Amino acid sequence: MRRLAWILAALTLADKWDLEVERWNRKIAWRKLDEVRNVAEIRKKPVMVIVHRRCSDEPIQENISHMVIPTGTKVGRGCKAVKHLFAESKEIETRAKQFIMVLAGDEMEPDPERWGNKFAPDGVYYPRIIFLTHKGNRMNVTNNKEDQYKFWYDEPDGIAAAMDRAVEVFKAHEDNREKTEL
Repeated sequence: MRRLAWILAALTLADKWDLEVERWNRKIAWRKLDEVRNVAEIRKKPVMVIVHRRCSDEPIQENISHMVIPTGTKVGRGCKAVKHLFAESKEIETRAKQFIMVLAGDEMEPDPERWGNKFAPDGVYYPRIIFLTHKGNRMNVTNNKEDQYKFWYDEPDGIAAAMDRAVEVFKAHEDNREKTEL
């Protein structure tokens, strides 16, 4: 009986993941955060992590094991908009091939006890797009706006431009590393 319950739970999680991938864009090779480290190092690609929450227009108030979302926090509209951008934008879809792409939402959100503030460098809001090197170091790629939400994007051109900057920063990082290893 326990084995059956375990199998059903595993299938439910797989179904949730497949549904999430479908909503964001099935043509992008999405991964979970825990799968990324080895793949990124082997492929020598930068990593793009989208930290998001379930999409709802209602304010979310809930306790999560590692954080509390204050009453009245709006997270859904931004997540819905960004999810739509990934689903529809051919520019983002094309550039995604240069990255290891990660969806980190809801129960897969990075736990600060394990990751520190790597995925929330300027606070907790949704969605956030964070770029990492293949070694897991955060790259300083932001939306270039003068507001407090440096890792929030609302336009496909802004996301595509950030992806281009991340590739440039990654290449410069790799070039500098090669020089110091010679």
